[in-house]
Amino acid sequence: MFRMGIYEYTRMPFGIKNAPAHFQRMMDTIFQEEILEGWMVVYIDDIIIYSETWEDHVQYIDRVLNAECSQGLGEALHQRQIVDGDPREGVICYISRKLKDSEAKYGATQTECLFSVWALEKLHINLEGAVFEVYTDCTALKSLLNINTKNRHMLRWEIAIQEYRGNMTII
Repeated sequence: MFRMGIYEYTRMPFGIKNAPAHFQRMMDTIFQEEILEGWMVVYIDDIIIYSETWEDHVQYIDRVLNAECSQGLGEALHQRQIVDGDPREGVICYISRKLKDSEAKYGATQTECLFSVWALEKLHINLEGAVFEVYTDCTALKSLLNINTKNRHMLRWEIAIQEYRGNMTII
């Protein structure tokens, strides 16, 4: 117990590796009454409803579809908070690092690409599977995808950002 009550996480602790268990607990909580009545089984996002008659089955499906889903379906991972119908975007984290001795010899274009690609790799856990926009004044990152003649660093960075290309818009 803490002074302000019991401690409760407001986001997923330890990254997304606990998300399936968290989601299962949430589904069990939402459909607790139906599960205890013995006509429903829930496994993560699969719901099995069984009954003896068609009329009971239709009634059970209606109860499930009208369940109180305001308890948090979809709460597990979100970067945008909606308060009173107004979406607000917030900073997730700040990252930085020093250039290594070998990287200090890069030109401006390579340095900008290096840090953009490094940031994508560093924030991979937050960006994987998400549709996102990269706000940057780094024209080198935009041109990285269009330049035909590249050195080995730029080729490696282009390969590194391939998995994000379908989800990423560079502005």
